[in-house]
Amino acid sequence: MVVTEGCAFAHLDPAYRRFAALPDEERIAWTRADRWIGFDQSGVALARLENLLTYPPRDRMPCLLIYGDTGMGKTKIVRKFERDHPPKFSQ
Repeated sequence: MVVTEGCAFAHLDPAYRRFAALPDEERIAWTRADRWIGFDQSGVALARLENLLTYPPRDRMPCLLIYGDTGMGKTKIVRKFERDHPPKFSQ
């Protein structure tokens, strides 16, 4: 690739150019990090999980089943919810 002065990484989105300029180890770590890319249906599932979390306790609590083909993002949705709501332990 030929880079002219002032046009380094011009082929990249401006928001990501700074990551391309990182030292190798930092750039590789950034590339390998998990990222959340939201979609409409994942947002619906997360909103439903939020609703269930705040649901008043009852004898028969509502539940949620997330199903789909392999590789569709079911585990990612649950992991995102877990990151947003870390467990709280009380002695």
